[in-house]
Amino acid sequence: MDDFKDFFKDLRDRVSNPFFTSFIISWLLTNWPITIAIIFYDDADVKSDGFRSLYQLIKFYATPMTVFVEPFFWAIVVTYSFPYVKSIIKLHSAEISAKNETDILAKTKAGSMPLAKFIKLRNAHIDTINVLEKLNEEESQYLVENANLKKDNEQLKLEKIKIQSEYGLSEQRFNRYKELSRYGMTNGKWQVNFTSKDGTKRELILDFSDDIVRESASSFISYSAYDLVANPFQNTLYFFLRPEDGQDPIGPVSLEGSSSHEYFRLKGIHPTYDSFTMSKIQST
Repeated sequence: MDDFKDFFKDLRDRVSNPFFTSFIISWLLTNWPITIAIIFYDDADVKSDGFRSLYQLIKFYATPMTVFVEPFFWAIVVTYSFPYVKSIIKLHSAEISAKNETDILAKTKAGSMPLAKFIKLRNAHIDTINVLEKLNEEESQYLVENANLKKDNEQLKLEKIKIQSEYGLSEQRFNRYKELSRYGMTNGKWQVNFTSKDGTKRELILDFSDDIVRESASSFISYSAYDLVANPFQNTLYFFLRPEDGQDPIGPVSLEGSSSHEYFRLKGIHPTYDSFTMSKIQST
């Protein structure tokens, strides 16, 4: 079975060989009387040509020149010339196709809109679409950023309003306390007992009159009470004492008193004394 397959495969390869095919075609054309007689003639046709049989006709026309030499020669010519002929045909076909395309383009250009102009406009349209898409993306990004900025701005406005409200309330309280401090809460005589770092004690009588503080025993020692703020609701008084003779100020001083405002404890920073007490002994 394999031998038959190999045989038919070899036969197919031989038949498909260009030289073999060219030889067969050349033989049929060179011996055309024999070819026609084999294909179309019957006995009557053969006898009408003066031959007794088909064999006699073939023997008459078949010569070594027509059977072998001429078919072999033409097979070689066809085998080697066919690629050139094929190339010439392809080249001619390509020239015809190119000419047709040129004619088509020429006819197209002669129309209402030339093809080149159409292509140029189409490319410009595509570029415009790309630019618009990019601008749309950037605009979307800007809108998002703008929305975030507006949100942050609203938040800042709320915080500003809150701060202004708190500041306004604090300012109102400060002005209220400062206004209350003008009612003469501290006016009167105060007895101050100082205790120094080495245990030395000193007693001082101070006369408060609004923002002026003087020592009752010596008229040449006086203090100025500045930045004085009173909180009568919490019985608290805050101020600074500045000597009129240029000495270091005493303060900040914090007075915390009872509800009657008749006794205050003096708390603050003093360059010499560690602690001192302050008692109101006479109201004005």
